[in-house]
Amino acid sequence: MQMKSILCYGLATILYASCSAFGEAPSAITSATWTESLCEDLPHSAVVDIPAFWRASNSRAPLVVFVHGGAWSKGDKNQAAGLAPFFNRQGYALASVNYRLAPRVNVAAQVADVCAGVLYLRAHASSLGVDAERVALVGHSAGANLAALATPGLAPRALVLLDGVGLDVGDEISRIPSLARVFGSDPATWSRLSPVSLARAGLKFPQTFVGYTDFRADTVPQAQSMVAALTAEGIRAESKFYPGRRHGSFFMNLRRPEDPMSTDVQAFLARALK
Repeated sequence: MQMKSILCYGLATILYASCSAFGEAPSAITSATWTESLCEDLPHSAVVDIPAFWRASNSRAPLVVFVHGGAWSKGDKNQAAGLAPFFNRQGYALASVNYRLAPRVNVAAQVADVCAGVLYLRAHASSLGVDAERVALVGHSAGANLAALATPGLAPRALVLLDGVGLDVGDEISRIPSLARVFGSDPATWSRLSPVSLARAGLKFPQTFVGYTDFRADTVPQAQSMVAALTAEGIRAESKFYPGRRHGSFFMNLRRPEDPMSTDVQAFLARALK
């Protein structure tokens, strides 16, 4: 299968570098600076790494797209293979997208890769047996940052953020200064790469589930800020706090039907993708 080349120029208006040929990124995020044209085929664009995909037994199945974590610098789409049997049994097709890793590329390019991977899946929805209109993005850790940044352009039906980091990049770097190697040193850039800022600016988000724990000091205030920003814009945001849970368990236990977090995510998806 030939890989399709796509550039997310909808992200170019608020992100940086990866789309610099289309003009300088603005210094502030407003609805007016966001183009709703999603992503289109353009020359000199990033090459899509064809997503990993696990088909559901039912036709026109809703599609769950997983975005892995790994501090923006490690991880792989095949990490989600263990989730597939569980999601398939629930009637969902599961896909997992790759993105190029830091320091090879910046975060803006990673968001474009996520966007391109989802568009590939939508373009092939018929052959994959999925319903292109019923798509949920699920991101864990750094993957939550990328999934949320891609959301206003992709317009999925639902968004799930699991113990997300980088939801507020300025707050993240104040706690973990070494992440400036990923996000740079410019506070204006941090804002453009913060899902909380996008939500506060009124960009379009679907109904959202935010699950978080107190294992890390950064995830609690950022999850709360994200929920508050979405709620202020009239967007349905479900917030669930799981005290004492380890950060990695949000990924590892997502496949366990007896886990309360997994149960909550499945109930949310059932409502959002019905």
